[in-house]
Amino acid sequence: MSGVILTAMPTTTVNGIKLNYTASGGDGVPVLLLHAFPLDSRMWEPQVEALGGKYQVIAPDLKGFGSSDAPEDRSTYSMDAYADE
Repeated sequence: MSGVILTAMPTTTVNGIKLNYTASGGDGVPVLLLHAFPLDSRMWEPQVEALGGKYQVIAPDLKGFGSSDAPEDRSTYSMDAYADE
């Protein structure tokens, strides 16, 4: 992977919901990549690899996608909630 260090799917907790993300481990300017519906952070693998040596690339699995928690309370799935997280 051309020297880019990917951390093993770290997690963070936001509003009691576990969110997984991919991080390049770079120390440059942070770049946040948000996946499309209904995909997950894996859609960004080529970009994380290409940018990870120069930038700190972060690609989360948004709530309900990939390896992140998927709460049953449907009211938590709003654009405002996603933006807050």
